[in-house]
Amino acid sequence: MIDNILAKFDGAFAKNTIRAYRSDFIQYQTWCSHNKMHSIPATADTMAQYVDYLATIRKSATIRRRINSLGTILKLSKHYDPTNQPEVILAIKRMHRKIGRAQQQATTQPAT
Repeated sequence: MIDNILAKFDGAFAKNTIRAYRSDFIQYQTWCSHNKMHSIPATADTMAQYVDYLATIRKSATIRRRINSLGTILKLSKHYDPTNQPEVILAIKRMHRKIGRAQQQATTQPAT
């Protein structure tokens, strides 16, 4: 299913972006299948539960990127995009309160 959707994106996005979209969707689809849920059509409740799950294993920047990827895939494939619904917004707010929002700055090596 995802290959048919992403085939339409070819040429409109960089190959690395399409590769990331594919990976994000496959991980979401796998999670849905393990939890006996449908990945498409996506629902706000399913997406919020996915955010809650990701908050136990990923950093907030990764979670936001994945949710944005899923929203883009759903929107551009003419499927319902629940990522801006209150359930998902509240799940993202919970995630920020639970694991924080700030990223660690990479340390720089002194010049020699």
